[in-house]
Amino acid sequence: MPGHDVGEQTLRRIADYERISGILWLILGIVQVLMIVTIIVGIWNIYAATTRMKLQPLILARDSRVPAAYEGVGQLIVIGVLNLLLGGIIGVVFVVFDFIIRDMVLSNRHLFNNATNGVQA
Repeated sequence: MPGHDVGEQTLRRIADYERISGILWLILGIVQVLMIVTIIVGIWNIYAATTRMKLQPLILARDSRVPAAYEGVGQLIVIGVLNLLLGGIIGVVFVVFDFIIRDMVLSNRHLFNNATNGVQA
């Protein structure tokens, strides 16, 4: 089924981007925590990283709750402002990347039709 293959490729790509996002936020957060001055934003970025990494298996499982996790932009705005003020421009670049992932998830909402399977985001 060709449409199914394209859908699977799209989901894998989104999941891979989400994993990359989580790794980038984790690295940035650790560096910021080690710098002491940026410890608050570093802790927030580590939290963002763990949240991102928890979403990857849900994306691959086509969990129907995934699009809802991307609906709001509040967390992205907060993390963007914190990183702009306290963390530098690289955090803002990561936020742009996360907005791209968000757009990919929401524009492919139809791929997330799997029934909720009890996995928490």
